[in-house]
Order: sequence, then structure tokens, then C-alpha cells
Amino acid sequence: MMKNSLDVSTLIVGAGPVGAMLALALAQAGVKSAIVDTCDPAQVVETTFDGRTLAISHGSHLIFKALGLWEEISAFVEPIKKIHISQANHLGYVHYDEKDSNGFAMGYIIENRHLRRILFKAIFNHPLIQCCIPDEVKSLNRQPFFIEATLEQQEKIKVPLVVAADGRNSITRQQAGLKAHAWSYHQLALVGMLKTEFPHENIAFEHFLPSGPLALLPMQNNLCSFVWSVDRQYGEHLLALSEQEFSAQLQATFGDYLGKFELVSQRWSYPLGGVLVPQLIAERLALIGDAAHVIHPVAGQGLNLGFRDAVTLAEVLVDAARVGMDIGSAQILERYQRWRRFDVLTLTGVTDLLIRSFSNDSKLLGNLRMIGLRLTNRLPVLKQVMTQHAMGLLGEKPRLLQGLPL
Repeated sequence: MMKNSLDVSTLIVGAGPVGAMLALALAQAGVKSAIVDTCDPAQVVETTFDGRTLAISHGSHLIFKALGLWEEISAFVEPIKKIHISQANHLGYVHYDEKDSNGFAMGYIIENRHLRRILFKAIFNHPLIQCCIPDEVKSLNRQPFFIEATLEQQEKIKVPLVVAADGRNSITRQQAGLKAHAWSYHQLALVGMLKTEFPHENIAFEHFLPSGPLALLPMQNNLCSFVWSVDRQYGEHLLALSEQEFSAQLQATFGDYLGKFELVSQRWSYPLGGVLVPQLIAERLALIGDAAHVIHPVAGQGLNLGFRDAVTLAEVLVDAARVGMDIGSAQILERYQRWRRFDVLTLTGVTDLLIRSFSNDSKLLGNLRMIGLRLTNRLPVLKQVMTQHAMGLLGEKPRLLQGLPL
């Protein structure tokens, strides 16, 4: 049973990959935290494939190396060695390969369930992480120098800081009165797994169509996961097709570069929208991950953006704790917000612009996009910047993002 004390420095609400990463980053530096989530641990550990795959950027891979988890994670990933971006009915394209990334893989694809399980086991096994799972925060009572959190199944806990990592509909964020700007793309993301006739050669494909982008991502055993963003009505039509009809439609949309498609999983769909929270902090509260921002999956960067939140906040808190400062003070939290604001706003704006400018059948915009793709492919400096951005290596980097310990 948890004590009513200040022995725990941070209460993290949400044990998804981003919340778990924050707890592990703090623990690595000797800072104790508590993490609360309503999920059933048995279901997290034993879950089956649900269609969701994750793109881990090169920068996020360096974080996992620094945390000592990459060796276990690497058994389940497939590296991205090339990226091919194109648009329907136009000749322009951009092709990235390892020459553009100094010989490193440009990213890695992993099933959501594998990464979630590895992180979940890691937080349960670390002595400096108090896992209150399953449990729920019933109320937060703010005092001048701490927050008193009342949990459903535990005694009250006093902490100098609460971190909301509880998703796009964050209850913790709402309780703090932080306003979120949310919007819908009026699209569904159709996801699943394919077997292709020809080897994928570790190429990630992003094919832009007027109805939305189609991404094929390399998986282990020469499988590909697909993320097909389409308008709702067309998406519902596609879901109603038989497996053979769906595979044929997907094949016709993508082309025959990888040969014949065979659907090897069921199909799932997820509504697409965005969330932006102007203020990432409140009194003794910080937001990370989807509680702070949700972006379109077109660039596969949403989770990596959350990971950067986690390691940036961890560095700010650890540096403050080492010199005896109050880690929940406005001064400390403002440093976190300033550090993260540019990255969050930039990536949110870029992904929103991409989806709105490409998801239409305007001939004028189509020609402009063609010119833009061709220029990007032919200008080494621009291509290098785009590559560094995709790898999560632009801007001021926290120590863990450089592969260094806190």
C-alpha cells in the first residue's frame, strides 16, 4: 500500500509507451515515480495483433539503447532502409535511402503489442517505479507545495508533480482546465497486414491519393503492414468488401511494384483527427504524448513526438532534482514547455499541411506537389534536412535522444 508521503517525486497518469518511457528515464537517474493506469496487466502482456504498427525513429532507437531496452526490442523490429514518396497520376517522387542518413536505418517498424509489452514489463520490474495498475486517480487536490492524489485502490499520495500521459481524451488535462483544440480529418485509417509476392527490400512506401495517403511499411518475415487513410464513406465501403475484393482494391490503388497482395490479417479502422493543446503545463502538472498533441499518421511521427516529450521532461526534472530545486515549480515546468513548443507546433503544422494539400484532386495543387517532390529529390541540402527531421534529430536534443545517460 502506498504511503501518504513525498517519497515519490512524480505521479504519472497513463502507462502507455510514453508514460512508461518517462518512468524508466527518471528511474535510470535514480528518481522514484508512481504510475497509474486502469488497464489489466494480463491483457497488455497477452494481447494479440490489433492492426497497429509503430514507426520508431532513429532518435527513439537511441533512447531505447540508452535505457537498456533496445536489445530486447530489436528482436521484433524491421529496419526501414529506404523511403519512397509519390503521388497518384503524377511523375514526381522523393526517394530516401541510407546514403541520406549516414548509413543508419531511417527508422524501424514494430507491432504496437510487442513494444507495449516490453515497456510494461520493464516498469513492473524496476524498484524505483511504483506501479498502481490497475487503479485510477479519483481526484487531485492542489496545495502550495504538492498535489494530493486520491486513488481508487490506494491511500492518498502527495507528490510535487503530476504528469498526464493518459491519451487524447485526457481526464487529467480536463481536470486541470487546460483547453485542447481538436479537429477531425473526416477520414478512417484502415490498417492490417499483407503478404506481397515480391520482397519489400525494407522500403517504406507513402503513396498520396486524392482520398488520402496509403502507406506500406516493411515488417518481419517479408510482410507489410498497411495504413490506408480514406474518407469515412469510402472506408466503410472498403471494410464491407470480402478479403479478396479488398486485396484487389488495395492492389489496384498501390500498383504492382510488390506483385500480388494477399491479406493475412483482419482489417481494423480508426478515426483520424488532430489535437493541439496550447499550454503543456498547469500548476504542478505537465502534459506528454497524446494528452498534449495528436497528429495525423501520415508521417508516422506521433509516437516519436511523445517520446521526445518524455525524455525532455525527464532531463528537466532530473537536472532540477540534482540541485535541490522543486521539480513541480512553475520555473521548472516552463523550461519544459519552452523546449518542446517548437517541435510540437512544427510537426503538427507540417503533417496537417501535408494531409490537406495532398488529399484533394486539384490539378493545380497536383502540379505544384509534383514540382515540390522533384525539387526535394534533387536538392541534397533540403533532402538532408527532411531526412534529419524524419529521424528525429533536428533541434536541441535531450541527452537520452543522443544515446547518452541522464
